[in-house]
Amino acid sequence: MFRRVPFCELKHTSVMHHVEAFRVLTWTVRHRRLVFMRAATSQLSPSDIETLMITLRDTATGATIGTLTEDELAALVASLEEESRTDQDYYINLDTIELLRLDGAPSSLTDMLRNAMNGREGMDIEWVRE
Repeated sequence: MFRRVPFCELKHTSVMHHVEAFRVLTWTVRHRRLVFMRAATSQLSPSDIETLMITLRDTATGATIGTLTEDELAALVASLEEESRTDQDYYINLDTIELLRLDGAPSSLTDMLRNAMNGREGMDIEWVRE
């Protein structure tokens, strides 16, 4: 049976190590699932899909925000809510970007998103492999 662990106990190094390992494993599993789903729907092999460039776009304008690394994509997918298994678009705002930062997303991703906001309260983004 699981027991609630007080936050003060989580500061113990070995516990924090396990929490971090679980978070990394979760990102990896979600990323691998995503790659295989894309391969199944696109007639490409998983290795072919991973070699394609990942472009992040502003959904409203179609403008390219930047390109993502596999790690940045994994952080984005792991932290944000997907409406379906094939969902590739998200609504973000400054709170979302802060959530990504707190979840350990690369600073290159959070900086890219913050710059893309360009004073707006929120925006829709999408990623595509090209």
